[in-house]
Amino acid sequence: MVGQSIFRCAMRFIRSIDIDPKVVRSEKSTRVGFATSVDDETIQVDFTIEGPVEPSEIAVSEAMLLATVALAMQRKALLRVRGRVSRALRHTINLYQEACAYWWPHRYHRVPIDVDVVDDQPPSTARGLLCFSGGLDSIYSAQNLKAARQIDTCLLVSGYDVDPENGGQHQQRRRVSRLLERLDLPLIVVTTNVRQVLGQKVIEGAQGSYLAAALTLLSDRFGRGIVSSGLVDLRDVGSSDPVHEATMPLLGSTRFPVSVYGGQFSRLRKLADIAAEPELFRDLRVCLDRVDDGHCGRCPKCLLNAFAIVAVTGEWPMWYPQSEFDARHLMAIRFNETRRRYAADILNCAAANGRDGEWRIALQAHVDGAGSPVATRSLVP
Repeated sequence: MVGQSIFRCAMRFIRSIDIDPKVVRSEKSTRVGFATSVDDETIQVDFTIEGPVEPSEIAVSEAMLLATVALAMQRKALLRVRGRVSRALRHTINLYQEACAYWWPHRYHRVPIDVDVVDDQPPSTARGLLCFSGGLDSIYSAQNLKAARQIDTCLLVSGYDVDPENGGQHQQRRRVSRLLERLDLPLIVVTTNVRQVLGQKVIEGAQGSYLAAALTLLSDRFGRGIVSSGLVDLRDVGSSDPVHEATMPLLGSTRFPVSVYGGQFSRLRKLADIAAEPELFRDLRVCLDRVDDGHCGRCPKCLLNAFAIVAVTGEWPMWYPQSEFDARHLMAIRFNETRRRYAADILNCAAANGRDGEWRIALQAHVDGAGSPVATRSLVP
């Protein structure tokens, strides 16, 4: 009956994407990936784990399912994955598709998936693994989760948020290594070409699935994966950060749960805590720009976090000195609910701490609706 159901569903889809995962091991690394064709285009994606790691068959199959579901949804194609996945993940991946199709209807559509299923197993260990990019959320999470003995290792997914050109990935790795050395946490690096191969059009709304894929490749050594995020208004999920508390757990399973940490704390609290430790604070990166590991000084994250730092500490960050402030850059920001709320929190904090200046006047005017039109809700990024 299940096979017949998949066949009938597949009949409605002209395209199909067939995934046969390959594992190549060496003394220094393990590469897991696939090559497939869709719409006469050959696509080859790799995840390379540094070190002699040997992921199990189920870990590989689940990771490659997570790494391809957004592509299949975007291309409206039947997805066939050779291998076996946990019954829990096979169920929740459909719920994840429903969420993506609702929040990004212009980009994603629910598609049938053909993959073998095995009964759920418990986690292999109690060890926790945290995705770590060196941003505010991940620094705060690492600091707090280590103190609570919820994690003992961090994972850098290189290629996820910084382009390979201009040395940005090497800069990020050095910076992340410094941060984790100060936090006394070991680092595992997984390098992937997924964003370069598939492009932003495919993965923009489903970036969390690629973090989950990298985490799952290590699910034989760890019992749960954790991703850091701030609080994102559900009305904004279709136009902002796709790593959300409502969707990330759908990418885990009974044997390897995936969760989000950090939404229960305000961004201002995180900044205040990290600013109190200069060695961590000077290696903080908040930029949305993917060209390198620095700060562009123009994107919403750069501007709002610079103002937040001024509101909290009274000083401008080194990467955005006061002389660089230009109200025109602020007026170019389109506010969604999450950014509007953050801007209001910054203004309240500045008032409480007696911080004033041209930036505060300009931010207040923009929050009040002056300057560029303010977008409160949008399904289009």
